[in-house]
Amino acid sequence: MSKKSENKEAVFHSMYERLNKKQKEAVDTIEGPVMVIAGPGTGKTTILTLRIANILRKTDTPPSGILAITFTDAGVKAMRMKLREVIGARADEVRIHTFHSFANSIINEYQDHFVHLSGTRMMTDVDAEDMIRKILNDDMKRFQLLRPLGNPDFYVYPIKEAISDAKNDAITHAMVRVYAKEQIEKIKADKENIATRGVNKGELKADALKMIEKCEKTLIFADVYEQYEKRKDEEKLTDYDDLILQLLHAFRNDELLLRIIQENFLYILVDEHQDTNDSQNLLISML
Repeated sequence: MSKKSENKEAVFHSMYERLNKKQKEAVDTIEGPVMVIAGPGTGKTTILTLRIANILRKTDTPPSGILAITFTDAGVKAMRMKLREVIGARADEVRIHTFHSFANSIINEYQDHFVHLSGTRMMTDVDAEDMIRKILNDDMKRFQLLRPLGNPDFYVYPIKEAISDAKNDAITHAMVRVYAKEQIEKIKADKENIATRGVNKGELKADALKMIEKCEKTLIFADVYEQYEKRKDEEKLTDYDDLILQLLHAFRNDELLLRIIQENFLYILVDEHQDTNDSQNLLISML
């Protein structure tokens, strides 16, 4: 063992000995699923870093065969710096990403599996809001409920955020439409929503009508969402949330690509896993 390797081994043992019994158990459990439940500032990143180092110490896994995912670019930087302290330059070979940067890296590395994305341009938030504004303005009668008098742009930003939320939960515009229609039927069929006295006896209560109005807005939102996706395709544009969805779509329909990625990454570690949304969690499950 070289002097440099001995030094890194000493760093590992120094950090390892400061762990408590359960933390050591997490670091030592190389094979199989491991979940660490802990509060803020209790050393989760240190455990994750030492576990990566331990995998490299105890197996013949190359650094590039380990995928570590965290939620922010700052988290990626912090994890890589801490890992450098323990394993040195090999830390730069470990794949440490945010979910979106991981998706982007796979799309760029395997461009022959994403030919349909060739020549696309990434949209900014301003681009997305401008597109939604144009959609609403191009058919003012159809989207009247989403263009209130005096402030026709009132729903532009909320629509952008709602589309982003839908994508994060892997929900398509068709799924939104089906859900809204089902909710309207449930409201109408619920006997509790029928007035039994007063001038509106036998008719839907005002609260029920208000819920139906909300569902009708959701149906209109589904139309905007559909138009948004259609125009993006026509104009060769993609947004930030598309990265994960494009990768999920590829994994579902391109078995070879999925197998390549699965075989590349022998160990997968996710920081702050409780914060994953449906599409992120599905991505991890598929890997």
